[in-house]
Formats: sequence, C-alpha cells, structure tokens
Amino acid sequence: MERFAAVLFVLIGLVTAGAPQAQNWAPLLKGSPFSAFNEEDMSLFVAARDEALEKREDGSTVSWSNPDTDSSGSVTPIETRRGGGDLCRLLQFVNRVDGRTGESRFWFCRQPDGTWKIATPESS
Repeated sequence: MERFAAVLFVLIGLVTAGAPQAQNWAPLLKGSPFSAFNEEDMSLFVAARDEALEKREDGSTVSWSNPDTDSSGSVTPIETRRGGGDLCRLLQFVNRVDGRTGESRFWFCRQPDGTWKIATPESS
C-alpha cells in the first residue's frame, strides 16, 4: 500500500505544483506520509523534485522542509541514463511528516516538450 500511495503522490506531483487538486486525492493516500502534506509542503516537494531532475548530479541531494508544518524530505538523483536520444533519471524520495517516513524510487524520462514523465517505479 505504501508503494501504491507513493506512486499516486508522485503522479499528482507531475500533474500539479499546487495542492488543491492533490488534496482531492487525500483519501487515496490515507496512511502515507504524503496524506498530511498541505499546499506549501507540496510546492516545496515539487520544487525539490524539479531541481533534482534539472540541476543536480547523481548522488547530490536536494532537501526541503516546512517549519510551519514540520514536514520535510529529500530528493536524490541516483542514476542517469541516456539512450536513443532519451534522458531518464532515477530519483529517490524520502519524505517525513507527523513522525512518519516514506521512501520510494522512480524513473523519470524527459519528454520531447521538455517536461518529465514518470516512467516506472524502481523494482525492489
């Protein structure tokens, strides 16, 4: 269930940088650390994800925290692959909220329009 919730959260993060739409998914994310994120937490998470994808080398961690909610997390590019003109990056996410921690890894691939699309969760 944690993996499913993490997938949904990352997908939501790809669609929107704000939380109003993401909060509509809160019932599906119940029990995961992400279910307690507010709009500012979501914005900080998305900004960290974007910085990791666009500007950071593999192994370089982008951390975020919201002192108002005590939520925090990090995004670390683990691996970068280039093949057939495609650029794909494996990101590791660690998020903390309300004493809970969630961790997941996902591949993202750059699309022709420059956006990043989640490719697949990293298999365990």
